[in-house]
Amino acid sequence: MEVKREKDHAKIVYKNEPEFLVQVILSIATVAFWIMSLFVRDLFVVVEILLGLFMFSFAYNNYKIFKRKTTAIICLIIGILFIIMAVI
Repeated sequence: MEVKREKDHAKIVYKNEPEFLVQVILSIATVAFWIMSLFVRDLFVVVEILLGLFMFSFAYNNYKIFKRKTTAIICLIIGILFIIMAVI
């Protein structure tokens, strides 16, 4: 997939990026389940899984779009840790 960028005085606009949509949906779902987990403690496992998936999408965006490889590796490690915490 090709990234379309328009530069206008140091302002970058990204068009047709479904990766950002996935990241937004995961962040909204994480916040919603976090609020629900305040009342039902069993839902905290879902929050941890969603946080792990969010970190994976964040790492993907950092690696593919923004070319930040070090940040992507850190996000992958944090995402793996969240998934491991959810499983244990």
